[in-house]
Amino acid sequence: MTRKEIESLSQKELREGYRDYLLKQGRYSPSTIKVSSYSALFLLRHSSARVFWSVIYSSDETFRVRAKKELRNALSTSDASWNDEHSVISRLFHLASFRDYILSVTE
Repeated sequence: MTRKEIESLSQKELREGYRDYLLKQGRYSPSTIKVSSYSALFLLRHSSARVFWSVIYSSDETFRVRAKKELRNALSTSDASWNDEHSVISRLFHLASFRDYILSVTE
């Protein structure tokens, strides 16, 4: 898929594709896959699509720094009661895994 095609997918379609990707890897339990498919899109739900996709497509060198910054911003403005560093790291793990999926399907 092209970047434009991926970015035009709904959150549901993104989540389903990501779930399939995780299932095929065979490394995660169904409950972990469910949590990851939800947590990976936290930034998309609580920020703008522009911010989300710019983080996903950022370089390997800047991804973690940018993702942490944007996750902290999103957590601070969301209803999330888990606004601490553990929440940032947890969501970063799922976002990084989602990024791997997106980069694997992008032409």
